[in-house]
Amino acid sequence: MRFAIQRMGRIMGFLIKHSTRSYRLRLALVLLVAFLPFIIYDFYKNFQIHSMTEEQLIANASSTIADLAREHADMLSAVEREMYLVASANQVRKLDKAQQCRTYLLDFLGISEKYVNVAVADTDGQLVCTAMEGMRQVSPEARKTFDISLEQDAFATGSAVVSSSHNKPIFPAAHPIRDDSGDVSGMLMAGIALNWFNEIILDRFDFLNSTLFIADIHNTLIAQHPMAASEIGKPIDSRGISDVLEGDYGVVTLKDDDGLRYVVHQRFKDGMSIVMEVNASELQARANQMLWQSILYFLLVIVISLALTSYTAKKLIVEEVDTLYRMNIAQSKYTTASEILINIAHQWRQPLNNLSLQLESVAEVVEDTRTGLTGEARDIAKAYMEESHNSLQKLSNTITEFSTFFKSERSPRQINMKKVFTDVIQVVQPHLDELEVEFTQSVEDDVTYIGYESELKHSLLSIVNNTIDAFRRDPDLESNKILRMQALRRGNREVIIEVMDNAGGIDPAMKEKVFEPYTTTKFRAPGTGLGLYTVKSIIEQRLGGHVSMESSAGETRVYVVLPMTKK
Repeated sequence: MRFAIQRMGRIMGFLIKHSTRSYRLRLALVLLVAFLPFIIYDFYKNFQIHSMTEEQLIANASSTIADLAREHADMLSAVEREMYLVASANQVRKLDKAQQCRTYLLDFLGISEKYVNVAVADTDGQLVCTAMEGMRQVSPEARKTFDISLEQDAFATGSAVVSSSHNKPIFPAAHPIRDDSGDVSGMLMAGIALNWFNEIILDRFDFLNSTLFIADIHNTLIAQHPMAASEIGKPIDSRGISDVLEGDYGVVTLKDDDGLRYVVHQRFKDGMSIVMEVNASELQARANQMLWQSILYFLLVIVISLALTSYTAKKLIVEEVDTLYRMNIAQSKYTTASEILINIAHQWRQPLNNLSLQLESVAEVVEDTRTGLTGEARDIAKAYMEESHNSLQKLSNTITEFSTFFKSERSPRQINMKKVFTDVIQVVQPHLDELEVEFTQSVEDDVTYIGYESELKHSLLSIVNNTIDAFRRDPDLESNKILRMQALRRGNREVIIEVMDNAGGIDPAMKEKVFEPYTTTKFRAPGTGLGLYTVKSIIEQRLGGHVSMESSAGETRVYVVLPMTKK
């Protein structure tokens, strides 16, 4: 099999290499080769289905359920980490500020799809604040979870149920909230959306001719894949599989009017059950049908590949030329900006040196001359000259940083994200105090990043300066001014940095252009319009990441996504 694939690859490579006289022929062959792996995979899947035995079907179903169990556990672990961060936030811990708490919870729901609702309750179960209006106390389904978490003084989850408050299937979860002395002062409650578990996690698996059910502790159906809304809320044992539901794990073989079925069941410690039903008879019938579909699909791909080349060949050439042109223009502007900074540094260096030497000469004259300044006057003069010398040295150092800003001689190293946030905010703290802007930061403990710290600081500082300029230009903004920076880990590959403010947002028509060169909007300070363009260039070219922006309801969020290992 491997030899045949290698031989076919050599043949296709030879045809592409020796068809240079016809761009259309080359494109047709490329399209055909692009679809070839999918066609081979389709035939391979059909072969697997035809050769499946009873043991293989049951083993595959058991393996799928085991994978789902691990995904379920991982999801709950992620929920525990997120709820810990939320429960530690000052906006949540201050139980006497309900509106501030609710605003924070709404922001949290806006960046996570795991939750139906998030609320804060006191130790008696009365809600202090909630993202969903109309609720006054912890729901009956979540009360048991509330009591367990309060008794154990730890994160707790409950059984999967259909919530009476939301009329949606959820997992209730609770996490203690502690005051400054470490005592439990309240409880963070959350309803984990089961549709998130169903739509995102279940779609990772192959359910060919299989039906997967999720039941609560009472064996009531609360989710199904493929989805069948009419079955939700009915007892799952009404399908004739009550025998398999008795233990924590079981397998049963059923043969009835629907054909031969294999049913595999596993119950979790929180009472939730996952049942997978495989219809073996339909599986074989569908395999025969899919074989002919694969043959027709292969022929259709060949016809479409040849037909598309007449239209796309010219278009691809034009797009390629246009892309190269845009890249050249962007590179030219980027290089020009670098040269300008280097020239400025070169032109300023000598006058600064001369002025520094002159100040030193004046200091010597003041010190040596007998008819010069004496006593306190001389000390004051010396202090002024020393201060001037220090200012000149600081300016020289700043120019040195600018002149080396575009150079790549520095090596990537591990970065402390909390220190980066602290250093950036220290630079602008006087402006934040002047404008009465409240700053908060949040960094996950396990966030690590290897890259260029200086470039990252400059990029974040430029973004924060834009926010400060926006606050400064609009005196009509409310007194509750917020600037928030947080760093989260997405999987094991990326770090997400979010810079959020409520400085009024930006014009929706300009949102797609803010990272282009020479673009100045209300979000940008008056100037050349190169600030955010430079940020984008540094993040993409030096840090190997990408940057984006969202703006709505007077708020602006800038997202910087960085690889955990430098590309």
